[in-house]
Parts: sequence; structure tokens; C-alpha cells
Amino acid sequence: QWHRIVAFNGTANIIAEYVKKGSKIGVEGKLVTRQWEDKDGEKRYTTEVVCDQVLLLGAKA
Repeated sequence: QWHRIVAFNGTANIIAEYVKKGSKIGVEGKLVTRQWEDKDGEKRYTTEVVCDQVLLLGAKA
């Protein structure tokens, strides 16, 4: 499964520096559902994990 993860500030910096595609990580956060209207006026929804903490798993490459 794929999940949309959102991270800010220090957590985002750690992810940007150490996490690459295929990396194994653990995340802790909360589920947030957002709503918006697309260009055609249709309501759209998405659920994201707002990441508070990240745990780097697996061997260092």
C-alpha cells in the first residue's frame, strides 16, 4: 500500500537528507482528511499522515 505522508520543519529536513526511494522508514503522526474544490467545482478529498516523528529502518547504504 501507498500512503501520502506530510512532514514539516526538522522532520522534513531529516527525510530530505536521509530517505531515498525504496528506503524503509517508520512514521508516527495523525491522520488528516482535507477537502477542496477542483477546477470543475467538484469536491475532492484526500487523507494524509501528518508525520511527527520518523524512524530510519534497515541498513545504511
